[in-house]
Amino acid sequence: MENPLRLAHGRILVEQVRLLLGNVGSSVIPAFLLALLLVWTLSNAGNALALNLWCVAVILSKLYCAYDARRILASDISFDRARLLVWRLIALNAIDGAAWAVLAWVTLDTTSEAGSVLVVAVLASIAGSSMSLLSPVFPVFAAFMVFELIVLTLKLWLLGDPDYNALSVAVVLYVITLLGQSRNSAIAARASIDMRFENVELVARLIKETEYAQV
Repeated sequence: MENPLRLAHGRILVEQVRLLLGNVGSSVIPAFLLALLLVWTLSNAGNALALNLWCVAVILSKLYCAYDARRILASDISFDRARLLVWRLIALNAIDGAAWAVLAWVTLDTTSEAGSVLVVAVLASIAGSSMSLLSPVFPVFAAFMVFELIVLTLKLWLLGDPDYNALSVAVVLYVITLLGQSRNSAIAARASIDMRFENVELVARLIKETEYAQV
């Protein structure tokens, strides 16, 4: 007989994965428009080719993730499959986080000071919006943030400017804060899912007891 605790954990994990996958589609159009806006704003003779390639890569990545999420949601998700999907989502979002942070490598050497501020602000906003999308499964958001952080802060340090060094420290503190908030959101989502299952079971039990009393 299957362990009841394992069954309970399994069905909650499945719902967490479903919740995360259901969020993916809503990020496609904003990401598409933002990438185009960045190309229009930051493109110059020194980075035009690389920036356009970055834009295409980010858009294709988002389109694939949305397609993949829709395909998975249309199928049955078992506990064992959910665990595998978590690792798949970790890998995909680690790549996505790094891809967004590549924007810094493409632009910071060739843009103005205002452009640099825009780049860092955009990456910070991407991190914040990703928290609301990915936090149902905390390890997935953590993977996104860690890889975005590594790629971005490495570029900031290599610029060799004390101001950028200070900015990289601020980025690390910001990421730590987001990770803490995301963990709390994941705990809240798990508790909400658990409560929903408990309510469903309670209603089913009450219906059964009512039917038994009427016999």
